[in-house]
Amino acid sequence: MKPRIIALCGRGNCGKSTTLLELIQRLLELGWILIDEQKHGNGIDKMVVLRNKNGKLIGVATPGDHYNEVLNALSFLSKHSCLLVFCACRTKDMPGKDGLYLGTHAALRTFSEEITFIGKTIVQVEKKELYLEANRTDIRRMMEFVE
Repeated sequence: MKPRIIALCGRGNCGKSTTLLELIQRLLELGWILIDEQKHGNGIDKMVVLRNKNGKLIGVATPGDHYNEVLNALSFLSKHSCLLVFCACRTKDMPGKDGLYLGTHAALRTFSEEITFIGKTIVQVEKKELYLEANRTDIRRMMEFVE
């Protein structure tokens, strides 16, 4: 069975990975158990599999800037048969030299037809409090899919 994917989308360096890392922390605080984790080569991003007390598996993948990053992350999570996956992706796919759209959206479509895109809340002013609130807003939106 293919997973339902909830993709947090936005331009590069807008806080997608940070928000998804905070989502992982929130799920752990709610009692979800870490089953498996794989770190990305950049030392920040990672992929995790979490299980609740009823045995439901959720995957969270924070790398999302390029086709191969998303493809590799979703490959890792699909091995665990996660039925719900949260991941990062770019706002839109850009065509390559050959005209094919092999961006993050194309990688998502490799794994599921059921994809919900959530736009990353963007903060225009350089204030840490606003960034934190934007992330909390996005996490609340994603948590609606958990239960």
